[in-house]
Amino acid sequence: MFVEIIAKSITFAWIWCMLRLVIFNTFEIAYMLPIIIILDRFATPSSTITSVENNRSKSVGFATQEGPDDKKKRNAFIKGKAETLLNEMISKLMHDEKKKAFQKIRNHFQYSIKNEEKKRAEKYEALKKSKFII
Repeated sequence: MFVEIIAKSITFAWIWCMLRLVIFNTFEIAYMLPIIIILDRFATPSSTITSVENNRSKSVGFATQEGPDDKKKRNAFIKGKAETLLNEMISKLMHDEKKKAFQKIRNHFQYSIKNEEKKRAEKYEALKKSKFII
C-alpha cells in the first residue's frame, strides 16, 4: 500500500515535470527517469515479474513454480500425429497454390509479351506496306 502511494506520487511528479518541460522548457524530467526506474522495480509485485508462459525462464532472482495451469499450457504445445498431418497437408496445399499463382503470372506475362510482339510485327508490316521503310 505504501509503495503504491509512492509510485502514484512519483508518477504525478513525472507528469508535472513533463508539462513543465513542454511549457517552460526545463529539464528536471531527465533527472527523474532513473528514480522512476528504480522505484518501478520495487513497486512491481513479484507475481507479475515471474514468467508464466515460459517455464524454463532463466531470470535471476525469481523462482518459478510449475502449477497445473502451467503444465496444461506446456502440454498444449506438444503436437499429436493428427495435428502434424494436418499441418503437412496445409503446407502442401499452400505450396501447390503458390505454384499455381506463379504459373498464372508467368502465363499472363508470356501472353502479354507474345501479344506485344504480334502488335509490333503488324505495325512493321503496315509501315512496310505504306513504304515508309525500305
